[in-house]
Order: sequence, then C-alpha cells, then structure tokens
Amino acid sequence: MPGLDGLARDAVRRYGIPGVAVAGVDAGVVADCAAAGFADLASGTPISADGACNWFSMTKIATATAAMVLAERGAVDLGEPVGAYLGDLWPRAFARVRVATC
Repeated sequence: MPGLDGLARDAVRRYGIPGVAVAGVDAGVVADCAAAGFADLASGTPISADGACNWFSMTKIATATAAMVLAERGAVDLGEPVGAYLGDLWPRAFARVRVATC
C-alpha cells in the first residue's frame, strides 16, 4: 500500500500524537502495515506495527461494527436478547438487554 509509512508519520506530526500503528487489510489479509512515533515516551521506545496497543473505548466501535456485519449476514438478530447468543455466559440480571436497541 503506497504511502502508508508517510501516512503514519504525517499523523504523528500533524496531530501531535506520541505514536500510531496502521494496517491496510484486503479481504481479511493484512496487505501492508506501518508505524511511526513512540510506544513509550519516557523510555523512547519506538512503536512497531506488530506491537500491542490498548484500545480503550475503541472496543465499542469494533464491537458495534462486528455486530452490524453479523446482522447483515443474517447471523445475528439485533432484536434478540444477548443471552440468546451467549447462553449461561450472559448474567441473568441482564436478560432484557437486546443486541441493539434504538
């Protein structure tokens, strides 16, 4: 993927972030990856494309995206209780919670 290294370096410079790792994925296969900046500012450890990063609130976006993809494929009904898919793993106290509610 041309320019992915430049994109990472530009993001660090332009947005003043300590470091970033990016990947381009095509049909479920990583086509290219790049990283720029630091994983740890205190030690000066550079970030790498194969390192692990904390997602923090990004997991909500990833979970919602996965749920919508599964719904589009007919594998999940957004109106069903979450427990219908997780069984005993889902706490009984949350029995009324649906996969998606609007």
